[in-house]
This record gives sequence, C-alpha cells and structure tokens, in this order.
Amino acid sequence: MKLTTLLLFFSLISFGQNLTKHKWQKRVLLVFTEDKNDTDFRNYVLEIDKKQHQFLERKLILYKFNTTSYGVNFEREWINSSNLYSTFILEKTKFKTILIGLDGAVKQTANKLIPLDNIFTSIDGMPMRKRELEKNKK
Repeated sequence: MKLTTLLLFFSLISFGQNLTKHKWQKRVLLVFTEDKNDTDFRNYVLEIDKKQHQFLERKLILYKFNTTSYGVNFEREWINSSNLYSTFILEKTKFKTILIGLDGAVKQTANKLIPLDNIFTSIDGMPMRKRELEKNKK
C-alpha cells in the first residue's frame, strides 16, 4: 500500500504542471478507464453531468482518462494522449479513481469508480471544506 501511494505520488508529480495550477483553487477528481465507451463509465460520466452544480459548489474539477485520450470537466471533446493514462495506471485495472484535495495531496484512491455521494461526503468532511461551509453560513 505504501509503495503504491509513493508511486502514485510521483506519477502525480509528473502530471503536476496541469495539477499545480489547481492547488489551493480546485479539488481534482481523476477517473481512469480502459474504455471510455464502457457502460459503467458512461453511466458514471452521465451521473457527473447531472451533478455539475455539486462539483462546482465543492470546487471540484474532473479529469477523465482512457488509454489513448483524456477529457476535462464536463467537456465532450477528448484530447489525444496515451502518456497520462500509462503514467498513472501501473497495474491492469478496469477503473481507477483518485481524489486530490485543495492542498494537492491525494485524499482517496480506489481501483473502481467511487460513488459520487462517497466523494462528496469525503470532501465535505475535509477541514477546508468545513471552513468553506461555515463561511457560507455567515
């Protein structure tokens, strides 16, 4: 587990130019699939589309990856790049989900599609998110 986390950390560093611009501004959800036409993945993306408001409210940006391309947030267009997928996926897995906090640290990772309600609950339990909610109450 520690080795996997360490390898993940160094993979994130190599993708860091894109992620660094989000530090202290956005939380980042990375979702990987071998096949962007997979039914489970497509349903997951549809659920994300329906919950855009909850993403925006939590300052959460989405990066979606497959073996040959990636997409950002709610855009339909994908950009060709196989490097990013192979950087993060060190072992064969159908899916991988990584949640990164405002501080740039990995908060949650799984070799599956993490239910969005679990992601939102995880974010809502983070100290910075709690401060955001308290500030918004005033």
